[in-house]
Amino acid sequence: MKLVTILSAGFALIAASPLSAQESDDIAPLARTIATRDSDFTQAFNAGRIADAVAFYEDDALLMVPGEPPMQGEKAIANVLAGLAKQAKNLSLRPAVVRPLGDDYALEVGVLSYEQAGENGTADVVTEKYQAVWHLGDDGIWYFASDMMNALPD
Repeated sequence: MKLVTILSAGFALIAASPLSAQESDDIAPLARTIATRDSDFTQAFNAGRIADAVAFYEDDALLMVPGEPPMQGEKAIANVLAGLAKQAKNLSLRPAVVRPLGDDYALEVGVLSYEQAGENGTADVVTEKYQAVWHLGDDGIWYFASDMMNALPD
């Protein structure tokens, strides 16, 4: 229920009026930190270091990918990421919005892309939207608490 409340609060923040210049300056460090975590995550994923990619998720994190039921926990997330890594190459995350949700949660919404084998041996670029809820761990590091992606409309 806590996650539902956090997600609801996140959607309310996105729907709210644009940030003032001061508010933008206040969240800039958070946005840079999340962008760095995104970059480190995609580097691990793209290198096939699945255990390293899984380490970006909290122990009880929820991962929701298209066409699959929600997955929770390290083993389930590792299985999903390993399957995705066999199909998806050159994963890229492009955050559009990063907003704090209190002191120890943050919402990130953006667009991701990756290459997958297409017909006739070509590489097709797949583009999807994603939403991630980050949680600041006791160790001072941000982790995925929830990660969800789905297709963009044609």
